[in-house]
Amino acid sequence: MPGGIHDAIQNFGRSQLPVCHRLRIPDGHVLGAGPENGDGGPAVKDRHRVRVTVNDMRLASDQVLGKTYDPIVLAVTEFVFDGAACRVPFVVGSSMVNAEHGTPRTMRYTDTLVAGPFPYTGRIAVTVILYRLLRDDYVRAALDAVQKICSAVGVGGPMSTGLGIANGVLDAVEAALGHKQVQPVLGERIELHGDQLPSASFAVLPDSELADRLWLDGGMLKKGDTAASAKPPAKTDYIVFSVDAEPLVDLKSLPWFTPLWNRIVRWAGIPNEDARSVTRNYLAALYEEIATSPDVPPDAVDDVYARWAQRATTIRERAQGIERWDSTRREADPLLARALHIRSAS
Repeated sequence: MPGGIHDAIQNFGRSQLPVCHRLRIPDGHVLGAGPENGDGGPAVKDRHRVRVTVNDMRLASDQVLGKTYDPIVLAVTEFVFDGAACRVPFVVGSSMVNAEHGTPRTMRYTDTLVAGPFPYTGRIAVTVILYRLLRDDYVRAALDAVQKICSAVGVGGPMSTGLGIANGVLDAVEAALGHKQVQPVLGERIELHGDQLPSASFAVLPDSELADRLWLDGGMLKKGDTAASAKPPAKTDYIVFSVDAEPLVDLKSLPWFTPLWNRIVRWAGIPNEDARSVTRNYLAALYEEIATSPDVPPDAVDDVYARWAQRATTIRERAQGIERWDSTRREADPLLARALHIRSAS
């Protein structure tokens, strides 16, 4: 589609946004990391997953020519997933809050996950654009719908389940944000690549600043010579976003995992040879699912499987330990005796 956000993403340097400055916040100035942040280590290609977070956003003023505006941020993350180039859009704004009587004028949006986690394949690109949206405008209804759809595009869960609607969402975002009552304020597009991708936080500001005076404290941007004296910037438009590594793959977020794991737990908990054979077959199925899932980086497959296989081994060892209890202890605890009888019958 010519024009609009699609071209803004591809040719961001020729967009009509005002000149702005991107600064990397020093690693030692990122304080009070939230649950969306990793351990600070780099993401290794084909081994780790990454996620993109919009930490903070602010308009210099919510009043322009007597009209009241809300801030919204469009974040578009580009990467390769399962061999295909993907774009994941996300809109951060008031529609994220289900408030019956609207949102307060001082509403803050802190540490919002906008993409990921997804396997790092050596390159990602992140575009963030800050807009001001006129309050009580009919365009808000369209953006409300877009924000709700964005939450389904693989953010925070299995990436493979949401990418099918990503392009349609981007078209809807373009239509909604192209209205004259939605005004772009500042933005940035950055490409990050390499065999190792360091975790990093960036501030996008309209004016040049000294990076050493910027702090990210619990997801809030602050300026000052020290952490203790730093305060949130006043009367300044800005966006803060982070790219972080996720060192461990959470299989529980993948739709196929829980049913399969429940079967493993049930059979591993039965201390006989027939159950051991069934458990082994289910563990083989678990390895196959992990190895073929596009949500698991290829170089992480063996480590991910080993952690869950060890849990299954522990469950079986505990079941065998219960089986070895002597008859005196069984008779002393009728409930335990009944449980063991049920297991032996199985």
